[in-house]
Amino acid sequence: MRKYLLAAALCGALALTACGQKSSSAETTAVDTTAAAVEETAAEETTAAEETTEVVAETSAEEAEAEDETDAEADETGAEEAAEGIVGADGAGIRISIENPGVVTGEVTDAGMSTVTVVSEVDGQEYHFSKEDAELHLEDGLEIGGSVEVVYSGVLEGTDTTGVQVLLIQDNLRKTITGTVINEGMSAIQIETEDGRQLAFSKELAESDRADGAGEGGKVTLEYTGEIFDGENTEYAFVWKISDAE
Repeated sequence: MRKYLLAAALCGALALTACGQKSSSAETTAVDTTAAAVEETAAEETTAAEETTEVVAETSAEEAEAEDETDAEADETGAEEAAEGIVGADGAGIRISIENPGVVTGEVTDAGMSTVTVVSEVDGQEYHFSKEDAELHLEDGLEIGGSVEVVYSGVLEGTDTTGVQVLLIQDNLRKTITGTVINEGMSAIQIETEDGRQLAFSKELAESDRADGAGEGGKVTLEYTGEIFDGENTEYAFVWKISDAE
């Protein structure tokens, strides 16, 4: 009987030991599995972070490229706007950007290799210009007695031309512009052109060829010499004739 009790106790002890080993093994496996899962999650998060960084970097590069393209377009637009100036009256299609623009229109009384003298048809004054850097657009060349427009930049003080640079000498051809009269006085007329510009001109030198002297609302054509700078500056456009528009 005592032997049986000892054997039973021994078996119970072995059973407890076996259970303890199984429990320990299960816990170790669970820990290993959890650790592996954590490592896998960390790896996935690292990969996601790297992918996000790549996307951000790619997006930044695209934005930088787009910004460069926008800047380039702005520079190109600015260059085109800066190039807008006057168009040669002879149809040469040249563009000149002018700071402090001015025009003297009149008859050539003297011309040398580097100078030209013009008597203004507006004020009768004689002007001596250097033409060393000027473009010439003249059908018959620079001739004594020829009628020209001298386009310059700078400040003309009286007849002193030392403060100006002549940019263009071209034939003095009359040009026309048509618009609807929106305001008219004794010495000035303001018209609105088809493209929506509102331009005011002095008419002190102009003759009128209007049947009824059409006032506001009438459509007229102005013949002028000189230039309209930047599409709106009429200070150097001299109107010689105002007619009813057809």
